[in-house]
Amino acid sequence: MLAKEKHRATFIAPIGIGLALFIAELVAVYYTGGSLNPARSFGPAAVAHNFTRNHWIYWVGPFVGSILAVLFYQLMKILEYEMANPGQDGDAENDPTQNPEHEVAQNVEEREAEVPKRIRRARLRRAQDEESGPSHVRR
Repeated sequence: MLAKEKHRATFIAPIGIGLALFIAELVAVYYTGGSLNPARSFGPAAVAHNFTRNHWIYWVGPFVGSILAVLFYQLMKILEYEMANPGQDGDAENDPTQNPEHEVAQNVEEREAEVPKRIRRARLRRAQDEESGPSHVRR
């Protein structure tokens, strides 16, 4: 997600990707001999005419991993992870709290339109109570 979503931290994407590959290499070196690339596994096997019983994992693993990554990304988009910390980048164009044209902001507006008026009033009262401080403290 770091490389896909554009925000202030995008410049760090190569570090995140590199660390993920480094950790995968450390964990998988015992099992794969250090091969995380299907072409890297296929080349020596094709030249030596020695396809082991477990060679299929070099092809199925990346495919299944990419499918899982897509499903995880879609789950995060469905859960609107952008709203977990709105405004963190200070980028008005991609910030749902500052840009009413943003897709997430429009979804929030549609949901708020569906909320009954009495619930909105209760939320407003609760917000005003929180701003004025605890009710047990007398001024």
